[in-house]
Amino acid sequence: MTLDSTDVDMQIEQLRTQIAQFNPQISQQQSINLGYTRAATQEKQARLDIAQAQVTESKSQAALQRALLLKRDYHIPLFQQAQLAADYLCKGHRQHLCTSL
Repeated sequence: MTLDSTDVDMQIEQLRTQIAQFNPQISQQQSINLGYTRAATQEKQARLDIAQAQVTESKSQAALQRALLLKRDYHIPLFQQAQLAADYLCKGHRQHLCTSL
């Protein structure tokens, strides 16, 4: 049994047709994969943005607390502020400082 060149040419053409049919499917799959990658990147960026906003909120809360303390301390005479600071230090791990005050 010998192969006719026409048969080989027909098989080659059939394979080319099949390849041509697969190309759009491959391209579509690549587009889908790219979409997933973009979505994952956007999700990571959103998480980073949320974390940054939480840090900013914490800093704002700390600044507000400092401002409130300064406002409160502004109305307390300096010698009372010093006594409050010494009392605070004596309550914690710094007992050794209290003996020298």
